[in-house]
Amino acid sequence: MRFLIAGLLLLPCAGMGQMIHLDSHTNGHGARSAASYMPPSLPGGAIAQGSFFSLFGTALGPSAGIQASAFPLQTTFNGVSISVSQGATTVAAIPVYVSASQINSIMPSNAPLGRVSIRVSYNSQTSNPVPAIVVASSFGIFAVDGGGTGPGIFTDFVNVSSSPLNSLTGAAAPGQVVTIWGTGLGPVPADNVAPSAGNLAAPTEVFVGGVSATVAYHGRSPCCSGLDQVAFTVPTNAPLGCYVPVVVRTNGTTVSNSATMAIAAQQGGTCTDSFNPQEQSILAGKSIGVVTLNRLDSTAGSAATGVLETVSDYVSAAMFQPTLSPYFFNPLIALPPPGTCTTFAADYDILGTLTFPGQAAGGQLLDAGAQLTVSGSGVTVPASAAPQFYGSLLGGNNTTYFSNPPVFNPPAAMSVSAPGGTNVGPFNVNIPTGGSLQWTNQSSIQTVMRTQPLTVNWAASGAANATVVVAGGNFDTPNNASGVFVCSAPASAGTLTIPAWAMANVPPSGQNATIPNGTLMLGLEPLGAAASFTASGLGAGFGMYIPWIEKGVSWQ
Repeated sequence: MRFLIAGLLLLPCAGMGQMIHLDSHTNGHGARSAASYMPPSLPGGAIAQGSFFSLFGTALGPSAGIQASAFPLQTTFNGVSISVSQGATTVAAIPVYVSASQINSIMPSNAPLGRVSIRVSYNSQTSNPVPAIVVASSFGIFAVDGGGTGPGIFTDFVNVSSSPLNSLTGAAAPGQVVTIWGTGLGPVPADNVAPSAGNLAAPTEVFVGGVSATVAYHGRSPCCSGLDQVAFTVPTNAPLGCYVPVVVRTNGTTVSNSATMAIAAQQGGTCTDSFNPQEQSILAGKSIGVVTLNRLDSTAGSAATGVLETVSDYVSAAMFQPTLSPYFFNPLIALPPPGTCTTFAADYDILGTLTFPGQAAGGQLLDAGAQLTVSGSGVTVPASAAPQFYGSLLGGNNTTYFSNPPVFNPPAAMSVSAPGGTNVGPFNVNIPTGGSLQWTNQSSIQTVMRTQPLTVNWAASGAANATVVVAGGNFDTPNNASGVFVCSAPASAGTLTIPAWAMANVPPSGQNATIPNGTLMLGLEPLGAAASFTASGLGAGFGMYIPWIEKGVSWQ
């Protein structure tokens, strides 16, 4: 396992400039947890004493990356040293991987708490400073993708000689002991030598699909400085599924990134999400086509500034060949199990990318022709140049903002066709627009307290075997940081309560903002009753009409 973690920390980086320079977090990097990569302005993005963190820039070290491999670790490694300063206090971080454009290091356990300034020195040059926030504990979960999202680095205990990595084809079972690998549980007496086993001081909780798990161990891995293990038992009432979200909370307040694990009825079995046939087709390795018609009912503004409601119609489509992998993950396809929530954080406006099917994470987009045609809309939708993704606004109800009127006429079906291209042949799919969604307590939600659970209620009709997706969050423009949650529930449930931990890393709204800058949205996805279509080059084709309701809210 130590070699797997080392591999995640060894991210090859290119290019060496002449002047040493650290990127700032407003440019998408800065000092980050080497596990979660969460934006540093978010509560979970602070760097814990004794934890791994990453720095990015140019001319930071040797052109070829080098990894430290023996104790005791040194504060200068291959000519690279790192200072962490606060006022008159300066301590030295411990570099464990150095290259021209990335450094992975251990924040010293005696680093001052609060806002600090970090500099790198190499070849007699010293970089510009970048800021960071140092805290006693802030846990990050390592993920297979190396970027803190999707399947996490979880090992499933079978016996003393067997703890395989959790995967879609090797799932854990309720009642099984699982170990989370991460960083950030807190300081230890010495960072440069092999750690001693033992629980660390920070109270540590694990939530598996929103269910609290029993934690047996939360401390350093004896193999490696900076590397932490959290051993827990999968709750007997944890949800089964391929992408069950797992988070770690320390000190009752600081919430990690969400990573996913597979849980099945039998140890080592293959997971399944019967509510999501699109996902199941992809996990079977089938090439898939997804065409969605999206109607967005959006409410913005406030009583003080005036409320603006718009209705707009969109089409999006993609033909997709997945990469067959036991760790496949695409955030717009791999929904959490019904009744659960997962979270994401990034350096861009995540909620602006929620239109299904999105980009081809974990695979390759396929060419189905130069354009789509939507019957009755008067609009042809050209494919993006590379890769082939189709998406367009068709019309809306306000002439100030939209050139064309709305085109969908529920419950009448709309026909979407493509001429065929290099990879996928011609197709035509008739998509009923009969599903309707009402957000029944929408008017009562104006300000959301992130420390309290939030309940949303709805009424859905006309879409059998449908799933309601509830998403929300905020984009902090000054810090270029998003924190969002995505939850799912059976449409028939009519209600979902979003737990406080899922909102912990949503940035608060600006104190002086007169217009709410956060978002809460509901969508009705007929995953279990999508219109099917066929085309040469596709193993499966699905067409869906998805009504969305979006509202601006203030996050406090």
